[in-house]
Amino acid sequence: MGAASVVALRPGFRCNYGRGEYWAYGTSGSGKSTLLNILGCLDRPTSESSFSRAATSRLETTSFPNFEMKLLDSYSNLNLIQQLTVLENIEVPLLYRKHPPSDARERAVELAERVGLADRLRHRPNELSGGQQQRVAIARSIVK
Repeated sequence: MGAASVVALRPGFRCNYGRGEYWAYGTSGSGKSTLLNILGCLDRPTSESSFSRAATSRLETTSFPNFEMKLLDSYSNLNLIQQLTVLENIEVPLLYRKHPPSDARERAVELAERVGLADRLRHRPNELSGGQQQRVAIARSIVK
């Protein structure tokens, strides 16, 4: 993710699940979407991985002639400004409304903390998980 290195799934990760089991738990940024994208062969792991006895890192898209390689990106319409940090993205509406910069900064930090992003203030959107990006958008929308 940009200059940052993120380990979404650690080497040696194993998971077993039974037929009909439902898995959807985990904190934002814990690797849920990454796992699903790798299992669905939409993403390739950066290191050797096996899935259904085939090394997905070696598979070519030609191995899936009838497989449509599309992923609906539910995060693409958040309108986050990619060049700005989390903090700056949350501040934008206040600055447009002519709030003093120090007040805008204080309010943005407060909202980032409320949505659980206090440790991500200096990160840019491409360095965040989808859920974290959603929380930036939520904080920005309620900052007013």
